[in-house]
Amino acid sequence: MAALTDKGRKRSNNEDTVDVDMARGLAVLADGMGAHAAGEVASEWAVRYFIGEVPRLMAQASDAASLSAALRALAQRINDRIVAHTQQHPDTKGMGSTVVVAAPLGGDMVIGHLGDSRAYLCRDGVLQRLTSDHKWLDEQVAMGVLTPEQASASKQTNALTRALGIEEEVDMVVRAVPVQDRDLFLLCTDGLTDMLSDAAIERVLTHGAGYPASTAQRLIDLANQMGGKDNIGVVVMRASLVLSTPT
Repeated sequence: MAALTDKGRKRSNNEDTVDVDMARGLAVLADGMGAHAAGEVASEWAVRYFIGEVPRLMAQASDAASLSAALRALAQRINDRIVAHTQQHPDTKGMGSTVVVAAPLGGDMVIGHLGDSRAYLCRDGVLQRLTSDHKWLDEQVAMGVLTPEQASASKQTNALTRALGIEEEVDMVVRAVPVQDRDLFLLCTDGLTDMLSDAAIERVLTHGAGYPASTAQRLIDLANQMGGKDNIGVVVMRASLVLSTPT
């Protein structure tokens, strides 16, 4: 596992936060938003609370479904904290954060997310996006209301429709993905995906499959080479399954 952030080439501060629990194979990534450094606080809260609470939830979960329900409940509690803070401190209005959490349980990787930070799986050199962006135009395309071409040409807002802190109620999307040996999982903020295509990300992950740290750095370097218009956060995780042989 490897987790890195970079402020990019255009921003003066870094509102992306990442952390991993290597002993448990747990990773969390968040991209904050809000003025007066509120975005940095929101993303730090999101990561700190998920990293702190999810190990207990993993230990208590009987299966992926029960862990999924626990992650959704935890997201709501964190959301309540952020909303309460903005109500008490009006100068932090707009404070919020995306979040992606990846937690292994049994033979699955349980992925929860809110916002436009993403999770990917690269298996046998083929990249698969595991999350859908919670943005207005993207959801219109998913529902068939707009074509991808119409969305690209639209001048309507493409604001986040789900994230921590933007509404009083939050509904985290959670899915379980069966894990195979040598699978690569990538968590990343839009500072990466706005700069690099999925095809470019696939090439980097495939080329550096066995080296998460150098792969994460390579992704950040390429995003900066392409302009680095936003903060960049990445987590690269490589699955190594040890199978026992019956005697």
